[in-house]
Amino acid sequence: MNIIGINSSRAAPVRFDPGKIRQLADGCAALLQDGRISCAAIEERFTRVRYANGFRESLMACLRQGGIGLDKVDAIGHSTCCDIAWSDQQDILDDIAETLEGICSRREVETLKNRVFTVDHHNSHAAIAFAGSGFQRALVVVIDGIGNRKGRSGEFNVSENWWCGSFQRHSCYLCEWRDGRIRFEKVHENSDGVGEIGIGEIYRSVTHFLGWHSYQYASKTMALAPYGPDIFV
Repeated sequence: MNIIGINSSRAAPVRFDPGKIRQLADGCAALLQDGRISCAAIEERFTRVRYANGFRESLMACLRQGGIGLDKVDAIGHSTCCDIAWSDQQDILDDIAETLEGICSRREVETLKNRVFTVDHHNSHAAIAFAGSGFQRALVVVIDGIGNRKGRSGEFNVSENWWCGSFQRHSCYLCEWRDGRIRFEKVHENSDGVGEIGIGEIYRSVTHFLGWHSYQYASKTMALAPYGPDIFV
């Protein structure tokens, strides 16, 4: 079985945001073949642009590495963030068709119908943490700046105030392997209400205060931690 995972270049579907106002960073793709990782690629390695979005080159690299075409893909997991989790599979197909324009025809992409699925943003984080943990059963804590927006499906916000509202921030999952699959049970979440912030948002705010005006540089702020006094430990 061939399963592709992709990180969308969009926070909102094409039909809501044709001008790509809400673009995301760190595009990537991965291919699992019969339960084993065959290829994992990040877009910036091909475009040579730091934090490049989209999955055009990374997806094609995965298909080449796996020796398959799009027609041999059994399922595609599509993950996004910073807005509502996509519920309409046609939106995912439109995203793929636009991204692969000039490489694959719309007809080829449409053959993926009923084989594309939305992956919740915090589920994505929890899955990668648990899968590499070596445990059969574990509590996984996801501490994020923001994940998917909370609210009714299909209500996307492409205005300047998109960041207002309720978002995933801190989520706790009980994860375990069952019949070769990861099973999730969300047992707690907090800091997700309107006007609330979590640890990730604090890092982002401090990063902005220090002069790095993007969440992408929060790793620089985190890297300063070893230089701080230990009186708060």
